[in-house]
Amino acid sequence: FVPSAKMADLFGPNARTHPPGAVVSAAVPGAFALVEHKLAVAVSALAPLHAFACEALRRADAADLHRTENRNENENERGARDVGVDPDTRADALRLLLLVNGDHMTAWNRRKRRLIVNCAAVDAADADADAQTKNEKTTATGNASGDKKNLVSAELAFCALALSKFPKAQAAWAHRRWVMCALDGDGDLRKRHQTVPSQARFA
Repeated sequence: FVPSAKMADLFGPNARTHPPGAVVSAAVPGAFALVEHKLAVAVSALAPLHAFACEALRRADAADLHRTENRNENENERGARDVGVDPDTRADALRLLLLVNGDHMTAWNRRKRRLIVNCAAVDAADADADAQTKNEKTTATGNASGDKKNLVSAELAFCALALSKFPKAQAAWAHRRWVMCALDGDGDLRKRHQTVPSQARFA
């Protein structure tokens, strides 16, 4: 977060010294700047960004509730990645909220739900795969396991991103510990009697 995300304020008044390929906010000048995969957000944009993310989450929850109440919809095909995604703008409300407030417990809980549903969707897709031979089935299972590992790795990477900005956010630390304790290395829900990984005990 910076006082101003204008290129002149970030890199000086000389435009020739500005890094090439920068993406700046056109709708609200000075609100955002993206340079080499690094995002600068103006402090003045935080309040409207938070308000937008909260409203987006409300719409996402309403859409998810509608899908849940639809009895004709297969539970394993509910659009796993739609949890927490605004149906109008397709913005990831959970990511927005947590990049502004790393202690937003509701957003972290929604991410738990998203991860569980995503892993279940991978299992369902693997179970429904039309395997012709045993070798093909084994390959499909391995791919499903790899997909779930990627989901878990991506979730831990996002936790690290949030904690890099909010190192004292207890909700972020708790979510990271949950991911490491509740899911095993293959992305399957860990049974209660299974041993907690040693690296998660002090997470």
